[in-house]
Amino acid sequence: MRVPMGSVKPLTPRAKLPMIDRTAGGYAERGRLYGSSRWREERKEFLRAFPFCEACATKGVRHRATVVDHVAGHDNEGWRDRFWDRSNWQSLCASCHSTKTAGEVHDRVLGRVTDRVNGGRDA
Repeated sequence: MRVPMGSVKPLTPRAKLPMIDRTAGGYAERGRLYGSSRWREERKEFLRAFPFCEACATKGVRHRATVVDHVAGHDNEGWRDRFWDRSNWQSLCASCHSTKTAGEVHDRVLGRVTDRVNGGRDA
């Protein structure tokens, strides 16, 4: 039996997710940093030195890295001071970087602080 469109109501109201404030936290500044010739050159050097995804390596898989990720991301206080700090960088493949970033956004929406680098344990 077909149910007419619009006649089925959700069991519970949908929660409204908070919007990410793109004006806060130096969003425009990050764009300038990532667009700079210095970043492009340092990123290229880092990937040449560390060509494989660090997250995949922990699973015994060897994938070529394409992203230089900031371990402690931009939502953390003091990110500007750590932006050029190579000890805060890791090489990741695009898939692992997307997974990490999506998890960080999810945690931010839920108001959790999670250490995604160390297996997702609450910090």
